[in-house]
Amino acid sequence: MAITGLNVAIIGGGLGGLSAAISLRRAGHRVTIYERRDFAGEIGAGIGIPSNGSKWLYKWGVDVSAGLPVVMSKLIVHRWDTGDVVATFPLGDYKEKFSYDTLGFQRCDLHGILLDTALSMEGVGIPCTLVTNHLAVAVEAELGWVTFENGRVVTADLVIAADGIHSRMRAAIGITPVVKEALSHAYRHVIPMEKVRQLGLEGIGSNEALEYWVHKGGVSKIVIGTGHGGEVLSIYSFFPFVPMNKARWLKSD
Repeated sequence: MAITGLNVAIIGGGLGGLSAAISLRRAGHRVTIYERRDFAGEIGAGIGIPSNGSKWLYKWGVDVSAGLPVVMSKLIVHRWDTGDVVATFPLGDYKEKFSYDTLGFQRCDLHGILLDTALSMEGVGIPCTLVTNHLAVAVEAELGWVTFENGRVVTADLVIAADGIHSRMRAAIGITPVVKEALSHAYRHVIPMEKVRQLGLEGIGSNEALEYWVHKGGVSKIVIGTGHGGEVLSIYSFFPFVPMNKARWLKSD
């Protein structure tokens, strides 16, 4: 027999927290989302949702079109030094194969449609409640107590930690992630296509594709996609990780 009607507290209102909130709402639970920020000035880089993820947006009743996605029809791989295309992988048949497209969003657009779905008076289940400017600092897992930086304490039947990669909640229940140095770093860039056109670079981001410029060895690469209806160019620039002590030595030399 399914359990319904739980009072659920979700710590964190990002993509993971909102996805959990929508799913739990639709399962018949009362959900409150506690977010440490107020979402003002959200921009966000590009994010791709493959078919096995995009299907849930539709199953949850999300207004996908309001997020201005770009259907990714192919993956294109370029040579790093010349830009020549060395491989193309079709993604345009994914809807026929898997019933759903691979979609490219600007993160803030995806976040917006998930938030609207979680809070909407329409749709399946009781609308979720959003409480902003609440930074969770402690949790009593057995009792379901959550303490916030402002001194407020709430109780819930179920507490879900969705407070990001540097989660305080994991540490509060004794889980310590093992963090290792990455092989590379990445800068994220968000550029309006209007600016791209002004620079005479119309060919970039015009292929409804995820495009890679790959250096030999694969650590250094540039990944380009589009979002916001094709009007925003999202770029990830990957480069080898340099330890801080080595970086200081290189700078002084």
